[in-house]
Amino acid sequence: MGFYTLTAPGSFLLSMFIPLRRLLQAPSALLFVACAPGADMQPSPPPTAPAPVTEGAAQRASSGAPGGVTGAGSSRVEPPPRERRTLTLLTDRAAMRALEARGFSLGERLDGAAGSTAVLARGPRFRTLVQEVEAEVNAIRTADPRSGVGIGDKPHRLLDVAWLRSPHARFALSAIVNRLDRAPFHPEGCGEVRLVFRLAYDRPSPAGSVASKLPATVSLELVVPPAPTGGGCREAALSWQAPTALSGEALATWLTSEEGALSPSRVASYRLATVNLNVQTVRWPSTVRPTMAGHAEYLLRSFQPAPDGRLIPKLLENTPDVARLRADRKLRQDLLRWIGTPEHLAAIDEGTALLPERFLATRATSVSPRGLARRHNRPFRQLFAPRDLASIDLAAYPSVKSPAALLRRLDQLTCQGCHQSRSVAGFHLLGEEPDDYRGANGLAVAFSPHLGGELARRASITAALAEGRAPLMAAPIAERSGIPASGGARHAHCGLGDAGDPGFTDWTCAPGLTCSEEDRDTEDRGVGVCTTPGGGRVGDACEMARIQPNDSGRRDGVATVIKRACLAPGACDTNEVGFPGGMCVSACNGAAPGEEGLCGGIPVLTAFNGCLARHLPFEQCIAETVQPAQLAACDANRPCRDDYVCARTPSGGGACMPPYFLFQLRVDGHPTGG
Repeated sequence: MGFYTLTAPGSFLLSMFIPLRRLLQAPSALLFVACAPGADMQPSPPPTAPAPVTEGAAQRASSGAPGGVTGAGSSRVEPPPRERRTLTLLTDRAAMRALEARGFSLGERLDGAAGSTAVLARGPRFRTLVQEVEAEVNAIRTADPRSGVGIGDKPHRLLDVAWLRSPHARFALSAIVNRLDRAPFHPEGCGEVRLVFRLAYDRPSPAGSVASKLPATVSLELVVPPAPTGGGCREAALSWQAPTALSGEALATWLTSEEGALSPSRVASYRLATVNLNVQTVRWPSTVRPTMAGHAEYLLRSFQPAPDGRLIPKLLENTPDVARLRADRKLRQDLLRWIGTPEHLAAIDEGTALLPERFLATRATSVSPRGLARRHNRPFRQLFAPRDLASIDLAAYPSVKSPAALLRRLDQLTCQGCHQSRSVAGFHLLGEEPDDYRGANGLAVAFSPHLGGELARRASITAALAEGRAPLMAAPIAERSGIPASGGARHAHCGLGDAGDPGFTDWTCAPGLTCSEEDRDTEDRGVGVCTTPGGGRVGDACEMARIQPNDSGRRDGVATVIKRACLAPGACDTNEVGFPGGMCVSACNGAAPGEEGLCGGIPVLTAFNGCLARHLPFEQCIAETVQPAQLAACDANRPCRDDYVCARTPSGGGACMPPYFLFQLRVDGHPTGG
């Protein structure tokens, strides 16, 4: 087996815009969007396990069809062994389109009919999802008179739910995910295959066709059974060992052949266990919450098929019902006892715990930005303070060595905590752009830093199963996925040492980096980020917040702002103009020595807003008002820091920027869905 990297330098065709301020020393350069388990329980991969392969823009190979060679006469001439690689994450757009044509569209998987969301909404299962989102948006609208659809008089901008019943919108297949690592959560099975779909539209307008994705995903969890003839999960693992030369249509052909994980016989044996919904329902711009750099909310729901074929709500995995537990002191104490049981502590430590149903919620919301610094994203921390767990003996559990570390581990097993741990604006998987896309609304990396760090572990599990070996199923804490023993790279989460909490002392940085404080809640201290010593380099935080905790994500706020100087000639773009934690930026010819940066574009605020006021497409407005600026470079192997995405640039690289500067990651700024 060869070693396959997640990305290849220069493999992205990229473009983006980055609004900045103060670089040009003129008011016109203001941001437009502001107005608009060792220490980590990380198992070592078996020495023979291949590295993971993501089959997409980051890993292109020549296409070829699987097959043997037959010699003359009646004898069979065996072909030489084909080189294989372990598939973990498939995002190749051509392969996804080919798989949709083979019956893997959302409509066919749910209700038996493919098509736009207008077509899907006629089916009972998809209609359940639509009704759930409509109810959530209507509840926000009723409770908040400042909310409304679009960029207009209402500062709190709602999702236009008409996109969920529109002839111009569809849920496109964005990814196929190998989750055999999820076997501990399915004792009767071998883990999961996940199908991830992303909402997108393409509709006519007076200025021409307008197309974009929207911040909404539906994922299907299919439980994989053991082989009916015996052999456990080896056969399932072998179905992810693909010939190395396949991509696009050829890869889809192999996946749906009898060898592949999506063969008709295998898919017929899979059980649809869960339909997950993750939708941004409302966004507040940074002009409304200037110290927080804005605010967004995401609805998280799970459903399961009912005997009559409908979808019914399903309890959220490992996500406690905070309101019910607070109202029932006995139940809350029961949860505390459950956590403190050695058997359960061992499972929590390994990341394989399953909370009993009596504690679970059926719905949740996560909020962004600021991740786990927001108490709303930490349901266990809402229920318990570290002192409540002080009597639990944690000496035998290396990833949860203190009460604070135990609570953080528990929170990252919940829906909210997972979706806000090293994610991309509440998501871990957003899908690829077309290779030739050069507009201002594209991502350079299709997945989050957390997911990227997870792939090697998942590949080692699949490889071990395929070879008939027992895999190591323990998972590291989400914030430290993929961190080597030598320490975390720049922007990785780290322990603050003596100044922090003993539960995080093993969260180290790579040589030459230091652990610095980041955004945090005023009551919790222990986790920082790896940075270069001295002043802030391009891409570093320069305006960190101490957040006053509040269980409501709409009512928390910044108690203190701590400023960090940027290295000359850089400047700090602040929270007020949409940069969470502030971000050091520089002129294109002004990067510090050794800086890993590239030149991106910024629109001039006055001209850009004037263009939008004329109802012209946002990409046209960006193109007409852009000016250059130096930004932090990124790719799948060099992820951005929390609350930033790796966006496409015209120069052929990725650059770190706030997620809501991309229209595909915000509910506002789009045409109406009706």
